[in-house]
Amino acid sequence: RIAEKYDWIDRDKTVPEGWKYRYSGSNQEKQHFLSPEGRTFLNRIAALKHLVDSEHSEEDINDMRDKLSFDGWNDDELLPKGWKYKVQDFVGKWIIHLLSREGCEYSDGMVKVLEFQTNATGYSDDDTHRMEMFYEIENHKQKKMKYEWLEDEEVVPFGWKYRGNKSKMYFLSPDGHDFLSRHSALEHMINSFYQEEEIEEMRNCLAVEGWMTNNLLPSGWRYKNSIEKKFLARNGEIIKGFTAALECIKGNKEYNEDDILNLTELQDGKKFDWIEDDDTVPYGWKVSVSASKSKQSVIMSPDGVQFVSRLLAFQHLMKTGCDELEVEDMREKLVHEGWNESSYLPHGWAFKNIKSEGMKILSKEGEMFVTNSNLEAKEFMKNSSIYTEDDVNRLEIFLKQETCIADDESLTGWMED
Repeated sequence: RIAEKYDWIDRDKTVPEGWKYRYSGSNQEKQHFLSPEGRTFLNRIAALKHLVDSEHSEEDINDMRDKLSFDGWNDDELLPKGWKYKVQDFVGKWIIHLLSREGCEYSDGMVKVLEFQTNATGYSDDDTHRMEMFYEIENHKQKKMKYEWLEDEEVVPFGWKYRGNKSKMYFLSPDGHDFLSRHSALEHMINSFYQEEEIEEMRNCLAVEGWMTNNLLPSGWRYKNSIEKKFLARNGEIIKGFTAALECIKGNKEYNEDDILNLTELQDGKKFDWIEDDDTVPYGWKVSVSASKSKQSVIMSPDGVQFVSRLLAFQHLMKTGCDELEVEDMREKLVHEGWNESSYLPHGWAFKNIKSEGMKILSKEGEMFVTNSNLEAKEFMKNSSIYTEDDVNRLEIFLKQETCIADDESLTGWMED
C-alpha cells in the first residue's frame, strides 16, 4: 500500500522485466526500486542482495546484476565470475570498490577482499592470485592518472600521450599501457598486431630520437648515427653495424636481392661524394658533407663504417681496441672539431668550450665530462692508477682558470659611467 502512493516507472531498460523505479529528493537525485512482489529497495545492490539471499533463480539474479552497469559497475576478466568493480574519486584519491557475487561490497582494500575469499566457499588459489593481479593493474592505472599527460602529433602518434622532458620521457598508449621509450612502444605495437599505418606513425615519431630514413634501406627500416651505426628493422629489432644488418636480411625471406644490394651500396657510401687524402682525417679515411640542411660533416673509416664526428670515431677506436698509432692519429685530428690541449691537463686529454653548452673535457681514454660534472673528472682520475695527485691538482687549477675566463667573457660589453 505504501508503494501505491508513488508513481513508478516501468518497462525501462535500467531495471529487469517486471521491476519499477522512481526518483526522490529535492533534486531527484535518489532512486528507489520496486520488485514484482511489491518490495522496495534503496538501490540496485540492495535489490541484488535480496535476490541472492532469498535464492531467486540465476536468471533473475544475473538480470539484476547486469543492470548494475547503470551505477558504474564494470566487469573484469581477472575477477571471479559474478564480481563487479568500479573506481571513484574521493578527495583526490581513487578508491576501488568491489562487489562480490554474493552482493557484498568492499572498498577498504585488497586485504579485506582476500580475507573474504579465504573464508568463503567456492574460491580457489587461482582466484586469489588473479585478485592480486587485478589490484596491481588498477593501482598502476591510478598512478598514471596522477600525472598530466600531453598530446602532440609531432611527438607521438594520434591518440597517444606523453609526459616528461627531453632527458626523460614516458609514453601512454590509447589503451592505457605506458612505455619508457618510443622504441618499446613500437615493439608493443608490432607484437600486438596494430594496423601498419599506426605502426608507421610511431616509426616516423622516432625521428626526434635520431632515427632516420634512407631510400637505400628496406621498407620499414630506420638508421641512427652513433659510435657504431645502428639499424631499426621493421620488426622493431635494433641491429648494430652494417655486417649484422646484412646478415639479418640475407637469411630472411622477407627481403630480396635488391634489399641486399641497396644496403651494400649504403655501406659503401656511394650516396656521398667522398674526399680521400684529406688532412683533417687519418690516412685511409674519407670525409664528406651530408646532404642535410645542417651540412653535417661525415667521415668514413677504411672498412666502411661512417661517423658523424671525429669524436665518435675516436671513441669507437678506443672502445674496439684499435692500433695505438691509429688512435693517436685520430686524437690529433680532433683539433678540427675545436678540441684543444692544455699544459694543465694530462697528456692525451683535451677540452672544448661551447657557449651554449659550457666546457667539455675529454680524457685520454675517451671519457667525456661537461662543466657541471667536473667533480666526475676528478673522481675519474682518483680512481685510476695511471694518474697522480699532481694530475688531480693541476686539473683543479685548470678548471678554476677556465671558470674565471668564462666569467670575464660574460662581463664584456658592460660600460662605466
